[in-house]
Amino acid sequence: MAPWCYSSKVKFFGRLSVPEDQDQITRLMIEAMAIESSDSAVCPDMQNWKYWYPHPLAESSRSHVLLDGETVIAHGARWPILLRGAFGDRPAFHLIDWAAQRGTPGAGMQILRLCGENAAAVFSIGGSAMTKRILPAFGFSPQNRIVFLARPLHPLQPAWHDSPRDWKMPARLLRNLARFLAPPRVAFPAEWSISAIDADAIPHALFPTAGPGEAVSVRNAALLRHMMTCPRIRSWQCYLLWRDKEARAYFCLARVADRIGVVDYGPARLDEAVSNVLARAVRCAAAVDFADCVEMRVATTESPVEAGFARAGFHVWRTELIKVLKLDAALKPVNNYRLTLLDWDAAC
Repeated sequence: MAPWCYSSKVKFFGRLSVPEDQDQITRLMIEAMAIESSDSAVCPDMQNWKYWYPHPLAESSRSHVLLDGETVIAHGARWPILLRGAFGDRPAFHLIDWAAQRGTPGAGMQILRLCGENAAAVFSIGGSAMTKRILPAFGFSPQNRIVFLARPLHPLQPAWHDSPRDWKMPARLLRNLARFLAPPRVAFPAEWSISAIDADAIPHALFPTAGPGEAVSVRNAALLRHMMTCPRIRSWQCYLLWRDKEARAYFCLARVADRIGVVDYGPARLDEAVSNVLARAVRCAAAVDFADCVEMRVATTESPVEAGFARAGFHVWRTELIKVLKLDAALKPVNNYRLTLLDWDAAC
């Protein structure tokens, strides 16, 4: 099936959304996605930030609506990504808040088509079981994997906070305690140091660059600063990791509720040894600057980084294949996409 084919014979009208569409978008998402009105996805401040707040990679609204008359029957939003590789730079996006009115054949495909105009690729990570089933029919294909790792910052939380009060609770608490205590605490390497910095102070040489057959998501200070304006982020901080007076890596931590996300790190292609030091630096920074949080999380597409964080006591709690709809022939030879939490709304 061609990516932009759809079976509906009914003609609907599509356009960029405006803030006045917010109530209809919210109602549609609650019904189509079976979520509560209190869900962060439909929080008015979050919607305003995701769809209409100025973005360094998008000049206009990042949300599209499909209308039947005056009624919004489908919605989709772009989480902007600028891909860089041997092909140059290409605009792409992660499709978020994708919803269509039930019983309206073709509406989901039409809104995807609207969102995808002038883009080189569309990304999808995770999603509902239904979304995962329909993506292949829309032209998405699996690429490399992205791994999510977590580490508790409290001997009992988050197991106590998140788990049902059932007979398995004692086992969950013991597992949480074991993860908190492992690996044995060791001193941070004396030849390494950490400094808290502003996003503008990150050396450009540390931002990711693409290797053969790879595309990276472009990073810059403006993009990091934009992320930190997210209404759900309570506090944030960027850091440099130093060795022998040379900045070897950067990482950015952001707090959402009582959890910390490693929303971004660099450079690309760190080896396992440096990744392990990076993970230990994350632990040290979290203990000092986010001491009352219960857990930290990171996402990586790089196996050495995964191994380095695992050695530092992080455990894998989820693995996904990155699904990509390639709309530009220049991306055909690309089979590896280097992404972090910064590349979709999982960060917030």
